[in-house]
Amino acid sequence: MNHWLRTGSLFFALLAGSLVVSAGARAQEEEDPDAEIEEAGEEAEADAESEADAEADAEAEADEAPEEEDAPEEPEEEEEAYEPVEDEEEGLDVPRTLCHGRRVRRIRIRGNRRVSDDDVTATIRLRSGSTCRDSAVARDAQALWNQGFYDDIVVEAEERGSDRIDLTFRVRERPAIGRITFEGNDNVEQADLVEVVDLTEGGILSVPTVREQVTAIRDKYAEEGFFLARVSYRLRRMENNQVDVVFQVDEGERVTVRRVRFVGNRHLADGELQSVMRTRQSGFFSFISNDDRFNRAHFEEDTTRLQAFYYDRGYLAMRVGTPRIDLSADRTYIDVTIPIEEGPRFRIGRLVVREVDD
Repeated sequence: MNHWLRTGSLFFALLAGSLVVSAGARAQEEEDPDAEIEEAGEEAEADAESEADAEADAEAEADEAPEEEDAPEEPEEEEEAYEPVEDEEEGLDVPRTLCHGRRVRRIRIRGNRRVSDDDVTATIRLRSGSTCRDSAVARDAQALWNQGFYDDIVVEAEERGSDRIDLTFRVRERPAIGRITFEGNDNVEQADLVEVVDLTEGGILSVPTVREQVTAIRDKYAEEGFFLARVSYRLRRMENNQVDVVFQVDEGERVTVRRVRFVGNRHLADGELQSVMRTRQSGFFSFISNDDRFNRAHFEEDTTRLQAFYYDRGYLAMRVGTPRIDLSADRTYIDVTIPIEEGPRFRIGRLVVREVDD
């Protein structure tokens, strides 16, 4: 209502402005009644002179065209920025509900199974005997929704006399998670997948959280070398308002190690280091042994093998950095780069053997 009043007041202000301009013009005309006669005479003389000069101007223009002078630019009017004025107390007049302004006689909870009535009433702030306000009902409904336990919340009001009402909160609970299962995981153990999934059997189902687990499972497969793995899920409804969450995995092929490179190995050649590793880059006979397939367990073992290889040669402070794995554009090959910090090489200066008496 107030917005319409605002628009109306602006409209009337514009009308008032036009009326002011019109009134000023009429006032000027009333001040000098002979102004119209004098102006008419002056206009007649001006017309005669303009007709006489027209021919001369035409001849002058034919001989020589005068240079046009640039008209002085009028200063641009500064644009007035529009700043909306917001007033919380002024706005559309929204019709009140049956609840607003009446006293609450009783509050009932309906539709809840796992969540007790006491838990629901502890969340809302309206109480029997309090005055009901539409804003209070919206606040309590939002508080229940934010708990994440419900798919739907409806608040109903029933008249009880002229100034009393009964409030009913009808909720529809989200299902609980019955079981979490995996299908198609031939190369990754189910126990390893359960570790990365942030779901609990018996917990409240949250579909956005289930979607997040798809990414976590895919990342786990990428660690194992299955960069082409595809993961989806389905929800299977069970009894007692429960659902089973089933993750379906299409593992795809394990990627091939195209190249293994070392950075920082100044004293030992790449070939020497590659000879002690189980992770091998692609070669002519790779299709026979399949030793060029990336395997996370083998790759972690290779770190220990490299350290032992350096220790045997006196590099006791040697350290293997965090490897970098680059995936090819077609997601079928990876290039592995292993940083090496060799450190100093230690040698035996003197060896002394002594006999120790018992």
